[in-house]
Amino acid sequence: MAIITIPKILREKLSEEGAEALVEVINKSDERTKEDVLLFVEEKFERRLEVVNEKYGRRLAEEVGKVRAELSNGCSYSSLDSSGRLSGYSLPFLESKNSA
Repeated sequence: MAIITIPKILREKLSEEGAEALVEVINKSDERTKEDVLLFVEEKFERRLEVVNEKYGRRLAEEVGKVRAELSNGCSYSSLDSSGRLSGYSLPFLESKNSA
């Protein structure tokens, strides 16, 4: 918090109590301004974050769809084992690269 000094002439006109009251009013106003600015920045950040999440969420969904399509076209598996893992899982497009 900034230190506010009241000029002598103003202290004389307002009295010490009046000068202290003025400082209190200024400090409260300053606090409200800070709160308002923080609220504004927070709302702006949240809106921007929503836009970014929407953009990258769509892109992620598209990429996951592409990967799923590639896997379904080039993979085969015989069944799930007792732990729920794929058994007999093969990737023919990788096997051809590994055998070369």
